[in-house]
Amino acid sequence: MPLSDQEIKILLEKAEAYRDKNDLQSLEEALKCYDQLIENASPHPYYFAKRADIKHIILGHISFAPFDLESVIKDISKAIELDPDRGGYYKARGAYLWYGLEGISDKNCLERIKADYNACINKDPTNSGAWIGLIGTNILLHNWDDAIGYYGSCRPFIKTKEDQLIRAWLGCLAFALEGEPIKEEDKRPLYDQTISLPQEDIFSKISAFLKEIHPEEDYSEKWKKAMEIHLLFIEHLCNYNSKGNLLNYLEHYEDALKAYEKSLEMDPDSFVVWDNKGNTLTKLKRYEEALRAFEKSIELKPDDAKSWMAKRNVLVELSRYDEAFRACDKAIELTPDDDKYPVALAFANNLAKLGRYDEALNALDKAIKNVSIGDDVWGKAWRRRKADILEKLGRHEEARQVFDEAAKKWYTWARESALEGSISDVRWRLSEAIKLDAKYKDLARNDDSFKTLWDNEDFKRIVG
Repeated sequence: MPLSDQEIKILLEKAEAYRDKNDLQSLEEALKCYDQLIENASPHPYYFAKRADIKHIILGHISFAPFDLESVIKDISKAIELDPDRGGYYKARGAYLWYGLEGISDKNCLERIKADYNACINKDPTNSGAWIGLIGTNILLHNWDDAIGYYGSCRPFIKTKEDQLIRAWLGCLAFALEGEPIKEEDKRPLYDQTISLPQEDIFSKISAFLKEIHPEEDYSEKWKKAMEIHLLFIEHLCNYNSKGNLLNYLEHYEDALKAYEKSLEMDPDSFVVWDNKGNTLTKLKRYEEALRAFEKSIELKPDDAKSWMAKRNVLVELSRYDEAFRACDKAIELTPDDDKYPVALAFANNLAKLGRYDEALNALDKAIKNVSIGDDVWGKAWRRRKADILEKLGRHEEARQVFDEAAKKWYTWARESALEGSISDVRWRLSEAIKLDAKYKDLARNDDSFKTLWDNEDFKRIVG
């Protein structure tokens, strides 16, 4: 039954009230309100746009929502279909696509984002967020000239000090990467320490971009100038933990450490910051200090498996193996069942890299007492790693037995994949079996399980 005008008004008021609370339970209640409006009222772009907004916020709160980003895009696209002249809807879709950008080199997605931001400013040139998004998107696309053009064009529409700072940062990056001189006037907002900013997704993506192009010789000198601008900008982040994370990511470890210490002055009971500080100290090879940081993190949150794993790794570096074993046991205990294998394998690999093969073998065997060995990818990886370590110890017969068992498992798995018609899985599983024992080439060539693949070129190459 269609909703009355009064019922629509009540639902909208309830949805806004829930939205303002911004906690997960309230957001879910707001979502229910918009679901009712969309299902029981005449189609209206506002309902779809607001539902997209709520879904997007929820996705930022939890990893496993009952919907995904495509559902958000579908809702905002419906809003655009119902009201194609509202620029803000295009800007919102561009922002959602930016949020879901899986790789900064995903050109197709970046072009979609660029198109939406362009549509927004064509319909509403006062939308500062779309202008800033256009500059950032063109930087990721290596379109320095376009980025500089948008930087110049948007000046009349960038009103707040915060937006002026972000515009200056992106514009100066584009100038640096293009190899153009940067005027002091363009850099002026970067020196205004009265402006502070919260962490935003664009900061992380630009940081990732700068780190990605660093090794490229064509950008060597340009990159240095761009990094000078970027580091000036990072100083404006008001959250010292976020600042530390960006600096740590960019391998400015000493500066990152200072940021974490500043954060801990403000909130000494943040286990996350203690953990971040410990990771940075580890990269600086200051292992005793790192250990103290991880122990403090564990004191504040004893059930955090990542802190126990980090503590374990530092103890290995300090050659305190008995304590490292205990930390590893605790990490495995706290880790969800599906993730226990990689925890155990990582510890064994750490020990093996140090040439501590007896301890590495002990770590594998001990872990298996806590983790039931299976026939999945981790079970097979465990067998192969154990065989490698036995070989290093000169225990060749035992290694051969483990290799044989692992090869047999991989081959059996490849046969099952062939019967299921999963060609891509056959390729790598059969390859793993053959790496361990070449006899599986002949077996596969005469095994009816692979009959449908005998003429496949990839199959011929693998068993050739």
